[in-house]
Amino acid sequence: MNSKPQYLLNSKQSVTEIALPVFVGENYKASALLGAKVYSVGVVPGDCSDGLVGPPVNELLGSLGGYSKRYRQGYLDSLSVILLAGLSLSRFQEETQDPSALYALCLPRRDQNFKPKSRYRVNAIGHTQWCKIIDQMVCAGFLTKLGGGYRGKGHFSGISTLYSLTDKLIKWFEQTSTNMWLEQLSDHRETIYLKTKEVKTIKGKPVAVKLSVDYEDDDTTRSFRDQLLRITEVCQAHRFTVLPKGKMTREFLPPTMLDYTRSFRDDFEGGGRVYCRAQCISQESRKTLTIDGRPTVELDYKSHQIRILYHSRGVEAETDCYADPHLPRSLIKAATTRVMNCSDEKQAVRVLSQLLKEEESKQEGAATLPERLGAKALLETVLRLNPIIKDAMSDTLWRELQYIESCIALGIMDVLASNGVPCLGIHDSFVVPKDAENLLRQLMMEKYYERLGFYPIVSEA
Repeated sequence: MNSKPQYLLNSKQSVTEIALPVFVGENYKASALLGAKVYSVGVVPGDCSDGLVGPPVNELLGSLGGYSKRYRQGYLDSLSVILLAGLSLSRFQEETQDPSALYALCLPRRDQNFKPKSRYRVNAIGHTQWCKIIDQMVCAGFLTKLGGGYRGKGHFSGISTLYSLTDKLIKWFEQTSTNMWLEQLSDHRETIYLKTKEVKTIKGKPVAVKLSVDYEDDDTTRSFRDQLLRITEVCQAHRFTVLPKGKMTREFLPPTMLDYTRSFRDDFEGGGRVYCRAQCISQESRKTLTIDGRPTVELDYKSHQIRILYHSRGVEAETDCYADPHLPRSLIKAATTRVMNCSDEKQAVRVLSQLLKEEESKQEGAATLPERLGAKALLETVLRLNPIIKDAMSDTLWRELQYIESCIALGIMDVLASNGVPCLGIHDSFVVPKDAENLLRQLMMEKYYERLGFYPIVSEA
């Protein structure tokens, strides 16, 4: 197989012609805190492997300040990442045009975001360089601080400092976008992640943080990595395009959006979910996806994780495990997933209370909820629809289910790759050229049955 597909050679495509690998979505915690709908981009500096590069970026760095040669790359990578997130937010704001909403970058400033193990290092960003670039962009009038440092009784955890784009930065994007392109900031990118969760004391308070940990490669990790590379190489050898909402011209997905990774928790037998940044494309946009100009189809597993739970215990499942005559299917699905991963019913009530708060903060969500729906009543509905959860629920159940899900998904995608068929996998759904639909459907049935001994329900998404 060609180790460097032709598509990868076209690395200087203007950012005006490509889809950007950054997800923008509603930030429900920030919306509740600020009293207005907030759309945001969450940035984790240590995980950012792509940035905007080109002469305008270098000129902007020079205008912000002078930097020693030793640390210049760290400042440049910081600026590149922030600009990529900012351009993504600017595009999203232009598309949604919601005058009542706030649009923000979530730019963390705590130092635990800047110390990845060498195995996972994908840029030269350091804590000092990152914070200095943010502050200089504020001073230069490119960013405005919306809020940060949320503290006090009842404060929301998990919200990074929020910054909005100024008209000056949006105008700068309009003037420079044709001369900038997307680039991978480092030649190295690990594909097999091993993570853990630790409780650390930050400013005198215990905080649970996720950490990437190092590991010794063995036959298992090497086989996982080889499988991902086979799938990635086939995808990157093809041209994926989408037609963004409200636009007349198609955008290419850059190759790094089709760079598959796999994330495990604590060991290589738990979790293992498969990721690529093209997964952030909305379902609406995926319906416009073409591969080499060919139309595509998306097939998915119905009620996938709860069905895996039933079948892994040797029990048949209902046709639709989330169907209830009184509550929205989307709410039942979200509630079921959260309850399955609680240690007991007491924790489940707390988790569902938070879910209901999030739903009520959505304008469309509040209108579909029955009056005075409580967390206990919602829990009773979940357990009535799927009584198997009562005995199976555990805060580690997700490890088992995600591992099974990922093994099935990779089995499907690997066979597709061996047949030269590119595939965008989104956990339990798969997008392939329309002419490969029958092969995909057959593989989805076969690989599921091989793993669990039951047949799934496969439908068009």
